[in-house]
Order: sequence, then C-alpha cells, then structure tokens
Amino acid sequence: MELKIHIFTTGRQYGPKPQRIAWAVVDTIEDGFTTDFRIAFVDSVRGISGDLLTWEDTNREVLVAYDAGGYTVSVPEVTKALQARLDSHEAALVASDHGRN
Repeated sequence: MELKIHIFTTGRQYGPKPQRIAWAVVDTIEDGFTTDFRIAFVDSVRGISGDLLTWEDTNREVLVAYDAGGYTVSVPEVTKALQARLDSHEAALVASDHGRN
C-alpha cells in the first residue's frame, strides 16, 4: 500500500529541534453516516509513535487526538516508513540551512 505521508511542525520546542510529526492514513472506517480515519504517526522528537482515530485527515485533527492521548502502539512497518520519511525531511532541512550560511 502506497502511503501519502504528511509532515508538519507543531510549533512546540521540546529540545534543540522543533517538534515535527509525520502521519499517514492507514485505514478508513465508514458506518454509512460518517467516516473515521485510522492514522499512524511518529513524533521523533519525543520518541512517540502510534495509531489514532480522527474525524478528519488533517494536521489539526491529528494533533488534537495526539494531545488527548488517544493513541495506541503503532503498526511497526508503517512506523518505520514514517520515521524514514521524517528523517529524510530533517536531513533536507539541515542541508537547506547549511546552504544558506
């Protein structure tokens, strides 16, 4: 399954790097009236990864569910893909910063 991976910065600083979260929809749950999204996520700054359910597949909804602590341990292969993309994103940001100096 090809994942559409999203990465966003929360605006929070828990250490020398800003908090970035990578996430992807891994399943949709429809009941005929609404659609829920099962999301896998990785927060590498805080070392947290997991699955959560949201009503919308947006950065905002992912952060709201994450902040509420409504997540469980994630599917390992999805977490690895998200972490790899987040690492690549971080490396590109570092390279970009070095190019400006």
